[in-house]
Amino acid sequence: MSMSNPVKKIEQLIPYLPGKDKDVANKLLSKRDFEGLRDLTWSSLVIAEKKLKLEVIPEKYKNIDLDKLRNLYLICADYYALLFPEDIVEEIEWRASDLIDDY
Repeated sequence: MSMSNPVKKIEQLIPYLPGKDKDVANKLLSKRDFEGLRDLTWSSLVIAEKKLKLEVIPEKYKNIDLDKLRNLYLICADYYALLFPEDIVEEIEWRASDLIDDY
């Protein structure tokens, strides 16, 4: 996989983010902050899913394409994991220990 391929896909999908998240995403991408981009896209996706279940959908969410947002998040998360696999291992270990503590 070409390193620029995921970045191009991310660039193509950023316009599907709601409202000002597009500007934030473009800034994060220009700084190559893929962790921030992953977190932003996750947050946008979760919020959009909730807003689309409301009886009255806010204007900025009416034309949201959840499939595109999910795709954007998955590409950001996969690319981040490719660049920083050690961070992903630490996150999995942290979540697993949290689950064990809760058990």
